[in-house]
Amino acid sequence: MKRIILMMAALLLLTACSGSGGASPVEDAARAQMAADGFADAAITSTVEGDAATRGADELYCVATDATTQNGELPYLLLVYRQGDEWQATPLQEGYYEWDLYGCPR
Repeated sequence: MKRIILMMAALLLLTACSGSGGASPVEDAARAQMAADGFADAAITSTVEGDAATRGADELYCVATDATTQNGELPYLLLVYRQGDEWQATPLQEGYYEWDLYGCPR
């Protein structure tokens, strides 16, 4: 009986230590914006850290997807940033030009 209790406690501890198992706040914010923009089926292909000071944020990331906008002329890219406890996402309307402006490496 002791052995079963110890195994259950170990399993609970491992489950608690493994985290939520869900997506990061960056991915959550990006996916919410993607869905709002009609790109819910797009895949996130990369996420890179940018220069948070350019937006006056605490953290800033650029997110690339496999989708395109403007009749396939521009990649669908997102800016995801945190101010305080709130994560926000916005599409980059000018593609990699804006990506570069926010200090995100390619």
